[in-house]
Amino acid sequence: MSRFHPVLFGLIGLLTTACAPQNVAIRQVDLQDVPRRTAFFATNPMALDEAFKEGCNGPGDIFRRIDGDTAQCALLPTPEGAAFLLVTFDAQLEEPRLIVEKRTRRDGDGYRVEMSYYAEVLAKTGKRQRIYMPRRTLDRQIDMILTNSGGQLDDRP
Repeated sequence: MSRFHPVLFGLIGLLTTACAPQNVAIRQVDLQDVPRRTAFFATNPMALDEAFKEGCNGPGDIFRRIDGDTAQCALLPTPEGAAFLLVTFDAQLEEPRLIVEKRTRRDGDGYRVEMSYYAEVLAKTGKRQRIYMPRRTLDRQIDMILTNSGGQLDDRP
């Protein structure tokens, strides 16, 4: 088990409570507008890929390979978090999910890894809605995962 593996499990635990109402700016977003935490790796971060997949193994968790570069872990929120999402966004009762997404792609002489998180509900119109809820704790945890696995964080303003 790698040294960042327990941190990844901790992140996933934090995400299951991430949609509880807190005084933060919650907004619907298009997928391309979800903020991402990014880092550069000199070599292919295969251990991070494996830990990401292994960490998505709780009750109700769904691991999905979206394409050759992108993987997702869809998690069930707490009952309180699910109720908050359903009521706030007038969603169908189909189970809302918390999504952690990881994208790894070639970038020059190395690899760029992007990680993001958001909630997803099915609106009564039938359209999927993505909801971003900024959490500094989650951002710091993702940054720790990226750096502990050998990544160099991108500069941020």
